[in-house]
Amino acid sequence: MNEQLLLKYADLILKNGVHLLPGQNLVIRGEPIHWPFINLLAKRAYQIGANQIRFDVFHPTAHVYRTLYQRKEYLPELPTYTQSTVDAYINEHWARINLEGSEDPEFFKDANQENNAVIQKAASTAMRPVLNASMKGDCTWTIAPVPTPKWAAKVLKREIASDSSSESDLVHDYWKVLIPILRLDHEDPCKAWKEHSNKLKSRLGILNQMQITHLHYETADRKTDLTIVLADDGQWCGGDFSAHDGRPFLPNIPTEEVFSCPHRLKTRGRVQVTRPVKIFGEEIVGASFTFEEGRVVAFDAEKGRGLLEKYFAMDENARCLGEVALVDGTSPIYKANLIFDSILLDENASCHIALGNGIMSAIRDGARLTPEELKSKGWNSSILHTDFMIGSNDLKITAHTRSQGSIVIMRDGLFVF
Repeated sequence: MNEQLLLKYADLILKNGVHLLPGQNLVIRGEPIHWPFINLLAKRAYQIGANQIRFDVFHPTAHVYRTLYQRKEYLPELPTYTQSTVDAYINEHWARINLEGSEDPEFFKDANQENNAVIQKAASTAMRPVLNASMKGDCTWTIAPVPTPKWAAKVLKREIASDSSSESDLVHDYWKVLIPILRLDHEDPCKAWKEHSNKLKSRLGILNQMQITHLHYETADRKTDLTIVLADDGQWCGGDFSAHDGRPFLPNIPTEEVFSCPHRLKTRGRVQVTRPVKIFGEEIVGASFTFEEGRVVAFDAEKGRGLLEKYFAMDENARCLGEVALVDGTSPIYKANLIFDSILLDENASCHIALGNGIMSAIRDGARLTPEELKSKGWNSSILHTDFMIGSNDLKITAHTRSQGSIVIMRDGLFVF
């Protein structure tokens, strides 16, 4: 991608994504392969007025070595500075950027997944306060994709030749797919995203006016027959979030969803997952879940069932829903007709549910409530949160409302309004 478009993208991430303010601190998380774009982000962030910038670089190969060779007693340990870092992120309102797109999407295939689960649990537990602060708007954050050759090859289903021009062509072609999805083809992408966010808010406004109590999902093959009851005082959200000081920011670039908070104890029925999902870096294909009284009581998968077992073993509350999201077939990500091997992108191509932690903002005044008050309304507390895509072109969703009876809101995978 040319320098001008990359600069537009960096500005979109900094201005609309985390809405960086002069004097604010920033952490950028990525992999070594992202360094050229990280440097551009850093340059623009300093020009905007960033105070301190921290680079949190994840090394996939070294991480796999850790799962294979580190002594087991060290696996759950974290550096002693972790707590002070977490405290600083929260108390100083750091902005956080996470770049999506691994140098090698298959790097976890050689990892010891039992050891990896221990490492991931320790890290998730330590970062939980940051997650909660972020959900309250105390810290702005965004996740944004940056293509890599092997990721592009997997998504576009092409081989990488031995010459470097092949890698360059792959990345170039993947950018061509992502540019309209990221709205970088607009003269002013920042303005285009504000307009898109307003459209999403118009949609969620209609849903909130309905006063929905529960949703019923069904497909023609009956593989999905699911009822999701919303949390008490649940509300629909989407588009940009509001920071603690009222600033709008976009947690996901791109985003096409409107979402709410399910009641953790009331989901029932069965659901078929329609797109692959990665857990602990490995792929799960063809997953299905059966719920009773809000919890997954049975599950299966064509590939990766053991990963689901490890996921549920890590946190029992991961058996309950934390999010329900609606996305229809007009999504440009859906229209691309690709599996992106990325929850960030794939979740915005399809209706989905999330197993694990609930989203505070999807409960009215959730940011002001204590964890106990949130739980009393049906909010789920977990160290995990993973989206599972359940949308299809034959999905029908019926909303049951407080005063308007039953209303079909989605038919054949498309909103009816």
